[in-house]
Amino acid sequence: MDLRSPALNHFLDQWLDEDLGRGDLTGSALGDRHGSAYWIAKQSGVFCGGTLVERIFQRLDRLVKTKLLVSDGKELTKGQRILELSGPAAALVAGERTALNLAMRLSGIATATAALVAELKGTEIQISDTRKTTPGLRLFEKY
Repeated sequence: MDLRSPALNHFLDQWLDEDLGRGDLTGSALGDRHGSAYWIAKQSGVFCGGTLVERIFQRLDRLVKTKLLVSDGKELTKGQRILELSGPAAALVAGERTALNLAMRLSGIATATAALVAELKGTEIQISDTRKTTPGLRLFEKY
């Protein structure tokens, strides 16, 4: 996936706009406060979407810093810290749902795909991608 693609920014902006609508009341109440957060894996699997999470928070506020502790495509274990965020609290709160939803969906696909690849190891069968993707999410699900 080309992370400089105008289509990528369009999707991210559209999702943030859909989620935030006319604004985020919690974020507004936080004012100029700064904060930090981290994500912990609820179960073992394969992580995917970290680079997109970074982009989501950058679309909201360039002062948000994201530290990826697990790279896309890497296995993680239940309870493992995945990433750390810091910056304006309003941006952290505003982006968390969109970022989490996207990373959870992509990580689920990556985890299921890794399980199939492992099951077929030692055979001549190879996994290929498909056209059967969710409308509007093809770029991300194929990633």
